[in-house]
Amino acid sequence: MKVIFNALLFLFLFTTMTCQAQEEMKDLEKSEIIALYEEYSGKQIKNERNLCVRKARNFTGVAALGSFAYDRGCRGNELIVGEKIGVIKDLTSETLHYFNWEDQSQRENLSLNWTLEVVYAWYSVMNKPNEDFELSNTPNFSAPQSQKVEDTWEVILWLREPAGMRKVRKYFLARVRYNEAGELIEQEVIDNFKVEF
Repeated sequence: MKVIFNALLFLFLFTTMTCQAQEEMKDLEKSEIIALYEEYSGKQIKNERNLCVRKARNFTGVAALGSFAYDRGCRGNELIVGEKIGVIKDLTSETLHYFNWEDQSQRENLSLNWTLEVVYAWYSVMNKPNEDFELSNTPNFSAPQSQKVEDTWEVILWLREPAGMRKVRKYFLARVRYNEAGELIEQEVIDNFKVEF
């Protein structure tokens, strides 16, 4: 009888803790994010348009944060996870584990979606080639992909930089690597080109 009681007690506590953890990871309104960011940064956001917020589609409660400028659009390397704000690299492992990084079968999708929706939230991901890739002397196109390479997960994808004031389109091929612990251990550009118009 005592064994059954202990098992039921464990199940109740586990369910309660899981529900509480899930409640913490909810999408916040922009006004709530601004208040948290002001507390985190010590800076007052006078115009809410100056703080860019892009919610991650596949990660509830996660949003990339950036600052806005008219000549380059939004850029940034911070994010909010629940009510916690920090640099993307510092919060990656903790957040991926929350979303089940321990399950090896989930790592391909988790690493790809995290790269697309958080790491490069402010860039245009190239899912298929456009006319610029048909020009002579341009690199070969490949769709975004994640694959296991030895003991890491490697994501490779073509990105287009946001349009600026100059009449030029810039593209770069990025590689992002995650280790077994879900840490973002490398982020580099391995190819690039630009087209002036």
